[in-house]
Amino acid sequence: MSSAPSVKDLRMIKRFVLLPLLMSELEDNKAAIAKAVKYPEPYEALLQEAMDRVAADLLMVKDYLRRNDTKIESAQWKDGCVSAKFVCRGHVDVFHLMDHLLKNDMNTAMNHYLRKP
Repeated sequence: MSSAPSVKDLRMIKRFVLLPLLMSELEDNKAAIAKAVKYPEPYEALLQEAMDRVAADLLMVKDYLRRNDTKIESAQWKDGCVSAKFVCRGHVDVFHLMDHLLKNDMNTAMNHYLRKP
């Protein structure tokens, strides 16, 4: 018997999709800043700290999903939408995140991770 995903499960699936995208964006920003400013070290250090926190959170998310029998089978970006097919305790579904919502979530996450803890 399959069990529908909880709100927390869906939140973690969303984070599983969002955090790698955020990591990629931070890496791109780090490379761009290194070329754009005369003294990039402080900016690079700040971005590296944020990337370290994103990586730690992604590990926590993966651990949660594993412990709660949830697997992301595929994720793709198509037609202005990120879609992730997942299986959660036997329940198969697809998580969709539209481009405009993804942009808002990325901005919120970027602000969160760039703040000092």
